[in-house]
Amino acid sequence: MAFQKKNCYNYENFDEIKNNPDIDAVYVITPNALHHDQVIRVAKAGKHAICEKPMAVNAKEGQEMIDACKKANVKLLVGYRMHFEPKTLEVIRLRNAGEFGKIMFFKGSAGLKLAIQHNGG
Repeated sequence: MAFQKKNCYNYENFDEIKNNPDIDAVYVITPNALHHDQVIRVAKAGKHAICEKPMAVNAKEGQEMIDACKKANVKLLVGYRMHFEPKTLEVIRLRNAGEFGKIMFFKGSAGLKLAIQHNGG
């Protein structure tokens, strides 16, 4: 669908999306602390919500977001890019096959190296 001004919203007129049949879903990519209220607004508008990670700042807010989407009968998806990457799918397959035995504890972490350039001075 080509860009149409009628499909552009801001914080003030955001709730008017409920009246726009061209919009099926809203991708919430604002700062983490805003996800909770915005996903609930999306659900109340009757639109599916895609929420960037982390979904919420705590479990209580996350559950409220889930409950709001269930109540509105809309889908809630966390925008996490690795769901279907081959290595992720392989770990899921291994877990489902019982290859790990009884899991007692799991810790996931990720990191990256940043190259910081110093221009002297």
